[in-house]
Amino acid sequence: MKKLFFAICVLPLLLFSSCDLLGLGGMFSGNFWAINFITYTPYRVNAELLYEGTYCEVWVEKGSGLKQDQIDKIGLEYDTKIHGKMMDNFSLEDIVFKGTPYADTWELADYLVDGNGKICILLLDIKDGYKPFINESYIAGYFFAEDFFDSFYSNQRAIIYIDTYPGITGEGRSVEDCYGTLVHELQHLMHFVSCVYKSQGEDEILQSDIWIDEGLSSAAEFVYDGHVGERIGWFQENGGGAGKIPQGNNFYVWDNHTPSITVLDDYATVYLFFQWVRLQTGGNSNIYRKIISSEHFDHRAVTSVMGPGFSNWDFIIRAWLAANYINAPNGPYGYMDDPVLKNIRTPAPSSNQTTVKLFPGEGVYSIANTNPNLAGQGVNIKNVFLIAPNTLSDNFSTGSTLLTYNKNENPEAAAEDGKTTGVPIPAASASLSGHFYIPAVTGPFRIGAQDFLRQRTGEINE
Repeated sequence: MKKLFFAICVLPLLLFSSCDLLGLGGMFSGNFWAINFITYTPYRVNAELLYEGTYCEVWVEKGSGLKQDQIDKIGLEYDTKIHGKMMDNFSLEDIVFKGTPYADTWELADYLVDGNGKICILLLDIKDGYKPFINESYIAGYFFAEDFFDSFYSNQRAIIYIDTYPGITGEGRSVEDCYGTLVHELQHLMHFVSCVYKSQGEDEILQSDIWIDEGLSSAAEFVYDGHVGERIGWFQENGGGAGKIPQGNNFYVWDNHTPSITVLDDYATVYLFFQWVRLQTGGNSNIYRKIISSEHFDHRAVTSVMGPGFSNWDFIIRAWLAANYINAPNGPYGYMDDPVLKNIRTPAPSSNQTTVKLFPGEGVYSIANTNPNLAGQGVNIKNVFLIAPNTLSDNFSTGSTLLTYNKNENPEAAAEDGKTTGVPIPAASASLSGHFYIPAVTGPFRIGAQDFLRQRTGEINE
């Protein structure tokens, strides 16, 4: 759980600005504040209102090159599909904030800013230094919590920023490619407002651990339009060899490995984890609303709502890691025979070291042909043997797979030494469903605005 003075803001220089929540009022200028992520500074964007619908306004940076029919598509998609699905699955309902009742999260969000009943979608070329084939990571969109506060650089609106290049107008891209980003960032906005609501009575606004907020945003992309091929493909192929998933990298400690592209390991694994959570609790997306409604802001937001058998984080992280290797058709060690996910399997390393550094939540696999010597491990490192087809055991069995993982619940803790057998697992032979398209692992790659800033400022834990 994070305690911040007013929000997770993406500009450090803004952390000390005025911090009063707005509560109605606001500006209606066509000149917006936006963020230059290369220089870490705010700048002004001149934009035009080119679509006004039931639930949204679409403002477009002048000179974007977008046509009116493209802009209309985005507005209509939000009005007719995105808004309703997000309210149904990620909104709190019948809430009371400072003595006043609100129907849902959006009504509270609207009250906190301009009160016009519509979200603002700003289409602009986000300044992130993207260059084809040179810098393949780009910021597809962002939500800026400061817009909910009375400060100099606040737009004082409920606003989502969506990239036009390469997000929409890049080679091979189209308007439809921005919909997933719009949904992803809308969840971040709604989650922030939910945290404001749940922080009543506190001196600070409490923020969820990064992986919870990002996991819910990845789940929002699924709820909106089904499985997200780029996340599954990155996991299955280990980013075409660019990732560190075989070395244990996953979502629990966010963006803690180098090179910077490995943050896509986090997005891929948090997507799969939140799918596993959904499938283990009956397959209904209502579990996401339960997580949002939880009084907790850390792993307990999950353990407190999953139900019988899942109240212990050690069990949950062990079961999910086992699921990525065993992938049994039923029970906790698989994806419940999901048509797309039933064939995924963790990518194999080219070789295994017998001692590995594992951050909290991370786990690695090795083949146990002989009983391994596991002495000298960190205090939070645990070992379990995976025995086909659906069994975990504390006892060695010839030919089983040793899962070595860090059970520490504190995502800010240091890495600890874990032991493996030194024998790498075989490459996965099962293919994904022939009815589901998995895109090739090529750029450009979507990353979050906060990931971009952490990487530029060197805030990596490794």
